[in-house]
Amino acid sequence: MTTQGNLGAIGTYDPVTANAPKPGSNSLGTSSKDIQDHFMRMLIAQLQNQNPLNPMDNAEFSSQLAQMSQLQSIESMRVSIDSFVKQVQSGRLLDQSALIGKSVMAAAESLVWNGTDGIEFGVNSTSVLSNAVVRIKTYDGRVVDEISVGALSDEVKTYTWNGLGKDGSKTLPGRYTIAVEGLGPDGKAGGGTALIGATVIGAQRQGSGVSLHLSDGRIVGDDQILRVGS
Repeated sequence: MTTQGNLGAIGTYDPVTANAPKPGSNSLGTSSKDIQDHFMRMLIAQLQNQNPLNPMDNAEFSSQLAQMSQLQSIESMRVSIDSFVKQVQSGRLLDQSALIGKSVMAAAESLVWNGTDGIEFGVNSTSVLSNAVVRIKTYDGRVVDEISVGALSDEVKTYTWNGLGKDGSKTLPGRYTIAVEGLGPDGKAGGGTALIGATVIGAQRQGSGVSLHLSDGRIVGDDQILRVGS
C-alpha cells in the first residue's frame, strides 16, 4: 500500500483563491517596521498561493526584495531628516529666545501714536528705490503725513514722526497705517519696508520658523527683525 506521507498536507492550487483579495487592513503603516511587516506578509501570502507548476521567478523574487530594501532606506532617510529638522528648529528657538527683553525694530504696516511722544521708525528696501516717501494714513486711506526719505537700499534709515500732519496740526491719538513707496531702477513704482521698534517679550516655534511676541502686541517672524538694540 502506497502512503502519501506529508503530501496530504499540501493544499491544492486554486487560481480563484490565489488571486482573490486578501482580507486585512488597507493601511501600509507609516514606520519602516510597519512597511517591512506588511511587505513580508504579502510576500509570504504570494509564496503560499503561487502556482506550483509555475512558481515565482528567482529574478522577480530578488527584485521584490530589492524594492523592499529601497523602501526601508527611503523611510529611514525620511525619519533621519525629520529628526534633524526638529533639532534645527529647537536650536533656532533657543537662539531667538536670547532676544527676549531686547529692543528690536521689526517690519510693520501700522503704528500707534499716544498723542504725546514721537515715534521712531526705520525704513529700508530689498531693492534700490529712488524718490522714496513714507506715507502715514488713517485706516480709511486719508494721508496724514508724508516724509521724504530719498534713495533707499537694504540699509536701515531711522526717522521720528512727531504726530503732526502735513499742515502742521496735531493728529489724534490712535493707530495709523505706514507704507514706504518709491521708484525702482526700471522707473516703476516699488515698495519698501517700514520698521517699528518694540521689546521682545516671548518666542515660540511656529511651523518651520520662530515667531517673536512684541510689547506692542505684534507677533512677527524672526526674519522680520532687521535691527536689534538702538
